[in-house]
Amino acid sequence: MIKNQLVVMLFLLSFCLFSCEDTEGDKLVKLHNDVIAVHDEVMPQKAELNRLKRQLKSYKDVVSDENADLKDSLINGILLLSKSEDLMTDWMANYKYPNEEIKTEQMIEYLVGQKDSIKLVAENFKMSIAIAQSFLKNAPDSIKNSASKTDVKH
Repeated sequence: MIKNQLVVMLFLLSFCLFSCEDTEGDKLVKLHNDVIAVHDEVMPQKAELNRLKRQLKSYKDVVSDENADLKDSLINGILLLSKSEDLMTDWMANYKYPNEEIKTEQMIEYLVGQKDSIKLVAENFKMSIAIAQSFLKNAPDSIKNSASKTDVKH
């Protein structure tokens, strides 16, 4: 009797273990969802990125050419934000969910690569926003005041 119960318990245990295992299709869907989750976390920050870029441009417009270091810093901040935006745009244009004609191992490899790629884009996005925010927070009041007067005219 105990022997039969042991066999039944082992059978049930092995059934549970195998039924809980992800199929390859589940792995692909999970990887794809992970990739899109990173994108979806960062994409709403695009509005902030564009706002910061406009603000840096308005500051750049009021800085005199004699203050070359400050003007260069503003230009570099604008370029950094633009590059981050371009990286996101390029990634979105090139990302494709792998079609079923490709072997599963290749699809998994592609999605893992895309996850790494979008993570780098996300880090770049966040870093460029943080740098621009820090710069604007510490910008001289004379530039802030001059830029706000210029913004009113537009």
